[in-house]
Amino acid sequence: MPGIEIGRWRFRTKADAQRHIRCILSGADINKYLDGEGLEFVLALLDQHQRRGVITCNGILHVVVELLNNGRRRFAVIHKDEYGRPRRRDFSWRHVLYPRSQAQRVMHVCRGLIAEQKEAFRASCPQTITCLCGAVLDRSKCHIDHQPPATFEKLFWNWVALMRVDVEEMALIDYAEYQRETEFEDDIFAVQWQEYHEINARLRCLCPRCNLSATRKKEVACA
Repeated sequence: MPGIEIGRWRFRTKADAQRHIRCILSGADINKYLDGEGLEFVLALLDQHQRRGVITCNGILHVVVELLNNGRRRFAVIHKDEYGRPRRRDFSWRHVLYPRSQAQRVMHVCRGLIAEQKEAFRASCPQTITCLCGAVLDRSKCHIDHQPPATFEKLFWNWVALMRVDVEEMALIDYAEYQRETEFEDDIFAVQWQEYHEINARLRCLCPRCNLSATRKKEVACA
């Protein structure tokens, strides 16, 4: 087994690397500057990140661990912007262990572009939702999903075919600003995808368990 190298660390599997990363995250004080081996490892991890240039910008000043509202932790760097001012930017360690392809990056952008449509659909639903499994829940707690056979992936690839463009040629812009999402370089892609999705998507409410369950995944695979 080839293993994986991150700086001077070598792991037998990606799962071993994940455990080491989670150990650093769980052991760090929130928003306190990392130092020592923890800092050395995270910098080595960041050196292999696909978006390293955008994340580091004009130089890293510090690395911290942030606590999210859902209780999860993530890394963030404090870097210099183009004017030399300190700015904060989070990054995903998963993208180092599991790099995204261009198609996955474009799909991620497209998911963000339909967020308002999904929330508008949620607002149009009754206050109380009955899921396919029979569970009853408030609409604010449900997941908004695409009805098969027109899954998100199928809609996306049908749209790409309609546009007659290779996803590898869809230029994206990564921003150094904190929590600013990646965008299409050409706005026409964003506009046409939103219009295509609004016309062709059929949305539904599911309870979180059904949306994330093995049954749900099998349903999508068979559609």
